[in-house]
Amino acid sequence: MRTHGPIALATTLLLACASSACASSRDPVDPVDPVGARQSGPVLRAECYSLLQIESRNPRGGPNPPRDLDDRGRLLFEFFVWENGTRRPLPAPDGYELDLAIDFNERGDVVGTVRPGGGAGVRRAVIWRSDGTITVLPDVEGGVEVLEITERGHVLATAGAVLETRGLLFRDGAWVDLGPGRPSDVNESDEVVLVDGTGAFLWKEGVRTDLGLRSSGDPRINERGQIMATANRAGPGTEAVFLWEAGVARELPGLAFLSDAQRAVGSALNERGDVAGYVIRPATSTFFSYPVLWRDGAPIVLSETNGRATEVNDAGQVFGFLEDDDGIRPFVWDSGSFVALPMPFVATSFTEWAVHGPTLNARGDAVLAMRPANGDTRTLFWRNTRCDGQEPEPEEPEE
Repeated sequence: MRTHGPIALATTLLLACASSACASSRDPVDPVDPVGARQSGPVLRAECYSLLQIESRNPRGGPNPPRDLDDRGRLLFEFFVWENGTRRPLPAPDGYELDLAIDFNERGDVVGTVRPGGGAGVRRAVIWRSDGTITVLPDVEGGVEVLEITERGHVLATAGAVLETRGLLFRDGAWVDLGPGRPSDVNESDEVVLVDGTGAFLWKEGVRTDLGLRSSGDPRINERGQIMATANRAGPGTEAVFLWEAGVARELPGLAFLSDAQRAVGSALNERGDVAGYVIRPATSTFFSYPVLWRDGAPIVLSETNGRATEVNDAGQVFGFLEDDDGIRPFVWDSGSFVALPMPFVATSFTEWAVHGPTLNARGDAVLAMRPANGDTRTLFWRNTRCDGQEPEPEEPEE
């Protein structure tokens, strides 16, 4: 359920355009006027948001950030599903111990991993289905690392040692070997994008297509087969955002008011081909990046304050955060309107999602695990429900 890239710079994808299949739009352009931008979701307004703080720690006592958010406003954590203030535990199947939950789909099917009773042995993939049944998937030599579950219930995973990683796709009751590389994303057509030490590839029904991009990271694919990646490019600056489609990787332009030494990073891709990310100002004494949305190939600067755009939903609405002397301040952006989300404390850091699930859903709900200057990490959940007559759930008490 992902067309979403990493939040943290430490996980930035590095790719290099390595063939004539890369088309360049390197000339920076002026940020486009967002007036008239496409819009099909609910309008996002500050007065429509309520804020919930969800306390959650894993059994080891560490932070337990949410791993996924669906369009109904349900949150997936390592060991339970949260819905309207209620936690539904995920039981371990007979003979196994729960390892952790990873992802869920809109139907409510959850995928994760378990280990044999006693904690010894390799990980096996498991699906907690919305009808209450639990299915342990076939064993894989060496165990599996689960990444994602599609709306059709197909499971994307990886297996093997670090230097011998292979992609796997579970469908029709069996694992399909996708070949060498680490899978990064899958769409509902079972098209999978993978990366390895030599490049990025698209797997489609047994055929691997070289994208012409040298890769060590985490590209995204949507239902149209478009692939978003951050890539090395020739000339000043080391990174740009590329959108691959129908055999051509097109570089998205930078910002006209910055020099050619600027760098760009893509964070998320929606079904329209909109890309959320940020553009890094050329080397200065202080790191500074502009939150940006690329729409129809042109960049829109969402704020003049240092920050990043981390998510874009299919309505073209954006979630991100700004960072300055006042701390980290999340925001949503909708067709030119900037909405600062309420904060219960001054946040000094956020906890990156273990799996890069969406931080913004179709309704405009947003979530991020954040930590105050003095205190433990808390999940902050902004719900866009006040204007549709729904009363916000009460805050959960601290555990």
